[in-house]
Amino acid sequence: MPLRPRVALFLLLINVTNSTFTSNTTSNTTCLSSTTAPSIDCSLNGHCNDNNTCSCNPAWEGERCDVLSFQPARRDTGYRRKIDGRNISSWGASVLYSEIDQQWHMYVSEMVDHCGIDAWQSNSHIVHAVATNPYGTFKYVDEVVPIFAANPAVVRGENGEWIMIFEHSSPPPCNFTLCQCSDGWSTDQCQAKQKAKDCDYTRARWPSYLSHASNPNGPWSTPEMIPVFHDNGNQGDFNISPIIFSNGSAIFMYRWGGECVCL
Repeated sequence: MPLRPRVALFLLLINVTNSTFTSNTTSNTTCLSSTTAPSIDCSLNGHCNDNNTCSCNPAWEGERCDVLSFQPARRDTGYRRKIDGRNISSWGASVLYSEIDQQWHMYVSEMVDHCGIDAWQSNSHIVHAVATNPYGTFKYVDEVVPIFAANPAVVRGENGEWIMIFEHSSPPPCNFTLCQCSDGWSTDQCQAKQKAKDCDYTRARWPSYLSHASNPNGPWSTPEMIPVFHDNGNQGDFNISPIIFSNGSAIFMYRWGGECVCL
């Protein structure tokens, strides 16, 4: 889903958390002024310290905290669910550690009935999986949000609660019907049916919702629509990615109508 090279800015402040930033990397590049808040000079991924250099948050490194700090990965890790020996496709996971059970919890869009990613508008739901470490194999636990649901972004709130932001529509957008597929691949018939719908995904009605839980295993609260992200016929598929600040505010990065990357 390509994005056009146009950027719009939109700031949304919400009082949902009081999360604390920690730093793990200091760059050699001078930034403009010392601050404990995320700095533009540090790509909003770190702050400018007393030496006027960037101290990066744990997931970032580099002179301007603009390089992801990856650990070595193995091909046999992650979420690799199969049913009856057949593959299941998934995408867009959020993974967080829980002090409650000392496990890593994943919330991910999964395609039912062994379909591929291209059947997401008809077959996507959100599921929960766990692993004992972030490099392990995540095991399916349960369904969190039924079809249609996609793009879960999970963060922690100021009291430790779990907050999930996601897209949801019932029935599925454009009234797509469920596809039947095989081994993680969408059939030719399914792909033809999707294309024949002549439905612009950027104008489909799938608002964004928020749900919360005190425990990563749920129960999750009844989803509440986020008013500013309610589709009015010319937006949709927001793909929200929240950044939570220590003062309880947040910046939402998202897509608006398929035409811009917004802040």
